[in-house]
Amino acid sequence: MVFTYLVGVQTSLERHFHFSSKQTGLLPSLGELGPLLSAVLLSYLASHGNRPRWMGIGMFMVTIGMLVGFASYLVFPYPEIRDNTVASRRLCRQPALALLPPGQPGQLYGTAANATAGGAECTIDVSSSNAAYFLWALVYVLVASGSQTIYIVSAPYMDDGVSQRNSPLFFALAGIARILGPIMGYMLASACISVYVDPNIDPGITKRDQRWIGAWWIGLLVIAGLLTLYGWLISLFPRHLSRDHLPAAERRRLVASDASQRPSRQEFVNRALRLLKNPVLMACIMSNFFFLMSIIGFYAYQPKYLEHHFRVNKATATTYSAVSKVTLVFGILGSGLLMRRFRPSGRLVSGLIVAFRVVGAFVFLTNFFFYCNFGDDLPGIRGPNGSLDISSECSTSCGCTTEEYIPVCHRSGEASRSYFSPCHAGCTTAINGTNSTNNHTAYTDCRCLDDVGATLASGLCQGGCEHAFHWFLIMVAISGMIKSAVSIPHVIIVLRCVLPEDKAMAMGLSGALVAISFGAGPLIMGSLVDHACLVWEQSCGHTGACWVYDPDMLRYSIVGFVFTTQLLSALSDVFVFLNAKSLNLYPDEEEEEADGKGKGTELEQKKPAVE
Repeated sequence: MVFTYLVGVQTSLERHFHFSSKQTGLLPSLGELGPLLSAVLLSYLASHGNRPRWMGIGMFMVTIGMLVGFASYLVFPYPEIRDNTVASRRLCRQPALALLPPGQPGQLYGTAANATAGGAECTIDVSSSNAAYFLWALVYVLVASGSQTIYIVSAPYMDDGVSQRNSPLFFALAGIARILGPIMGYMLASACISVYVDPNIDPGITKRDQRWIGAWWIGLLVIAGLLTLYGWLISLFPRHLSRDHLPAAERRRLVASDASQRPSRQEFVNRALRLLKNPVLMACIMSNFFFLMSIIGFYAYQPKYLEHHFRVNKATATTYSAVSKVTLVFGILGSGLLMRRFRPSGRLVSGLIVAFRVVGAFVFLTNFFFYCNFGDDLPGIRGPNGSLDISSECSTSCGCTTEEYIPVCHRSGEASRSYFSPCHAGCTTAINGTNSTNNHTAYTDCRCLDDVGATLASGLCQGGCEHAFHWFLIMVAISGMIKSAVSIPHVIIVLRCVLPEDKAMAMGLSGALVAISFGAGPLIMGSLVDHACLVWEQSCGHTGACWVYDPDMLRYSIVGFVFTTQLLSALSDVFVFLNAKSLNLYPDEEEEEADGKGKGTELEQKKPAVE
């Protein structure tokens, strides 16, 4: 829930603190440094401690992170909407004439004052932006460390408390909760950013305006309150769940282990080496690394992709990002029920994982074909090298800037052209701007038009294209359902290919690679998204967030990255399949039968599920 909430409000954070997509993509990478360095050691210590209390500590750390994020709202003011009156709406202004120094014959007057649009104040405070970035890096460190603690402790705690025959079903139910949480995070983000960052004022713009900043800080307080309550409740759980399902010899061994075993350096090294030499575990971890890198990278920028590629507002993009995740529930629950009902072999399960990975990747690849023809409706003229020239000779003396993005449209019959702002169209007059609820301000007296008396409407000439938008969401939902079907079998394989006492540490080792994927995915995706930027926010020589993206490059980058990394994940699973011949996913049933016949020995019960 926390991760998807931060994703949902990401564009508002970029506008508030003047972050670029690469910077917001780097935040998860910085946040995962803590879990990366501590995951294995923490999992080892937690295997000897009170796991519910460790989970409670993790939730407390996430709560602190939410409060630090809220503090950034109190410390750093949001950028106000400037020039939002009829008399002054980023219009073309006649330059104030000033005599140049002597000695420059042939030129009597200059327009140097236009460099900053008539001496306007800078809209980007670099020192404040850097300080805010430091605070948000701390937020992500706390959130990632706390979440990682919960991840590496909860799976072994649950697996030890239920029979291995029923564990797929319980993991499926837990997986559904982990899907509903992100959906709730998206919905909460959508509700919050539908409200302006300062609920007490009317900004005079609509939610479709690129300058809109939602009330992202409200959700942080809501999540902090929920986690405080839930963390306290979960810390009250017993140290161990029921062990009645285990064979008698195994129960006696675990009781003796709890009473006598203490953490030691030598034991930690022995366990780590044993896990690193496990080929099935290593292949599973690499598969999970590539898969999560693609999924986290895509989910981190899905709302932005919908907003800029299909031209929907921020709240709509966040809402539909949540809706496209609903099908994950069916994939997770279906795989858990089928595994419990039919108890397939490890070889069959690993083979099906490969098939589902490949099919899901190719289903997602179809999103190459769902797009809107916005390449001809960008606010400027495309150059031969793909750049976008938003300036025209007719508006060079207007002192236009890219501090604010206020697109306008000129229509003449069936022909139309969008401009970056009224200033870039050379407009000197704004009319019908008193109705701030719909922002339908028109502009006239535009020197860049053949008919100076023609009017320009607010907004880009082309709106969204619902057909392609809906098909994109459908294919994302289908591919997500297919790929989610392998999540429960994958966890079961990780827990069964190691010794029982190594399960927590195996999850910790997996968690270390998960930390890298959580950092690398958004970082790489953010760099790709920034590479597709055509127009940046510029003020006083400093760069802020991106205003305009190349829609085609944005699509190629995002879809191509997801498809490539998911194929790499499938390739790693092929290695699991080749080494899973002796993998037993239900060893406790055989041990229970052997114990009942008096043939089982303590040594045999300690053997891993795969050699």
